[in-house]
Amino acid sequence: MKKKNRNFWPALIILLFVTLIAVKALFKPGFYTNHDGEHQIVRLHQFHKLLNEGQIPVRWAGDLRNGYGYPLFIFSYRLPWYLGEPLLRLGFSLVNTIKALFIIAMLLSAVFMFLWQKELWGVWAGLLASVLYIWAPYRFSVNLVRAALGEAFAIAFAPLLFYSLQRLAKAKDRRFIYIGALAFTGMLLSHAITTWLYLPVVAGYTALLLVNLTKNQRLMLIKRISGLLALGLGLSAFYWLPAGYGRRFIPALGAEFFVDHLLILKQLLYSPWGYTFSMPGVEQDGMSFQAGIAQWLAVAAVLVSAVYFWLVKKSSRKPDQADNRLVAFFLLTFGFSIFLMVEPSRVVWKMFSQVVLIDYPWRLISISVLAASSLAGAVFKSWEKFRWPLAWSFFAGLLLVAFYTNRNHLKVNQYTFFPESFYTENVGTSNSYDEYTPYWGRGDYLKTRRDILEFALKPGAPQGQGRILNIDRPNSTQIEVDFEVTSPQALMRLNSLYYPGWQLFLDDQVVKFDYQSSQGVMDFISPEGKHHLQAVFKETPLRLTADWLSVLSLLILVIGLWKQKYA
Repeated sequence: MKKKNRNFWPALIILLFVTLIAVKALFKPGFYTNHDGEHQIVRLHQFHKLLNEGQIPVRWAGDLRNGYGYPLFIFSYRLPWYLGEPLLRLGFSLVNTIKALFIIAMLLSAVFMFLWQKELWGVWAGLLASVLYIWAPYRFSVNLVRAALGEAFAIAFAPLLFYSLQRLAKAKDRRFIYIGALAFTGMLLSHAITTWLYLPVVAGYTALLLVNLTKNQRLMLIKRISGLLALGLGLSAFYWLPAGYGRRFIPALGAEFFVDHLLILKQLLYSPWGYTFSMPGVEQDGMSFQAGIAQWLAVAAVLVSAVYFWLVKKSSRKPDQADNRLVAFFLLTFGFSIFLMVEPSRVVWKMFSQVVLIDYPWRLISISVLAASSLAGAVFKSWEKFRWPLAWSFFAGLLLVAFYTNRNHLKVNQYTFFPESFYTENVGTSNSYDEYTPYWGRGDYLKTRRDILEFALKPGAPQGQGRILNIDRPNSTQIEVDFEVTSPQALMRLNSLYYPGWQLFLDDQVVKFDYQSSQGVMDFISPEGKHHLQAVFKETPLRLTADWLSVLSLLILVIGLWKQKYA
């Protein structure tokens, strides 16, 4: 057995141990105050409820928006809730499931980073890089300050995608077409914005892998990586196609929203720890945006090493060209990600603000941390060959800095102990600004809860009379009402928010309705007599196409993995 393989398991055990220390606050009873945690619990509850109703894929949350319904899962990420479902069925509470998901995200993040970095620099360098990827202020902020669960999983799957690209280029292992596709799918289904931020880095890394390959090898690698990305897009099509198309129905953030959240370099070097919010400007920011002292030291160590190796005369001591290119790539990635978060990058953001919506530029900190952590591994590898005492001193010193400077980031602000009903009875939107409400329902009407069907009063419309006989809501996507109209005609109002896919049937006949002039709910004319109304939320042709595209992609994935197993 090779030495590096003997070291694999000890290094992995150490990594898992220090990762569990990083999330030790999540093992304590209760929940904790944070930015989005309450929203996450409400979403998990809704997803579980809708899945039990048989809504596959989950899209429409009928209880939310004060009972008018809300297209939450058309736009919001999905993967964490699918991963949380088995835990709920095992008996975990909503709160404990959310905390467990954060722990799982961190463990996956550590393992995937370790696999990738081990491939680049070796086992112990991989351990160093992985620990720095976990023990960074931004990672503690994601978990314990912001409770940004989707982003936590997107950051976890990113190293697996890079590892798959590396394996395709070096080992030519076709299994990693499918593993990489799953990683890409995981990122898209976890947090689309974070995924878009990583795509230029993925493109740059791919270009780097193509260097020094023959023409045929390049064509083959491009073909395989294209297949990987296409399969990932297909697997996640049921989410991103309806969400992308549906963006035209909801108000967007201002085209220059990002301007209010650009940073100054000092904040990335050091900013006080806090548990409140990113505010417009920099003076009132209540959270930290530091990339990490250990991470900055790793970048500085690379620069010092570069000067040394430029001066040294013995070519045997110099890193090989492949390592040099990797170091240059990670340095450029780190530098450019830092640049894009500070004020001078405003002009760049304005160029792309109409193409890709990025709300907070400081989300790029995760990329800065990934690049800096990789550089730490590179430094260790370059020195370990001929200055091993210096290399191991660097290893131990950087880890000590990471542990010490993050010691106060391991705590939550305050533990809370609300009953489960506090979350299950929440009928808001689980969004801070109700931002998934379509533009035709943005008025004040939806702020007040009303009966599901009522006789509407509108100037110029028939003033009807009658009574509601029976209401049945078997699930979130179906409403049935028996009612009687005693006047010649009546304007009826179904107090359910319209979104493409809703259809109304009056006595089994399709009925036309208006939602544009009724605050987003559905008005229709009913003749005299007793009637049965059925409202059904169905898949649109686009959503149905996206669903089948994902099913087809899943079939390709299963067949591909099966063929690789028995090849």
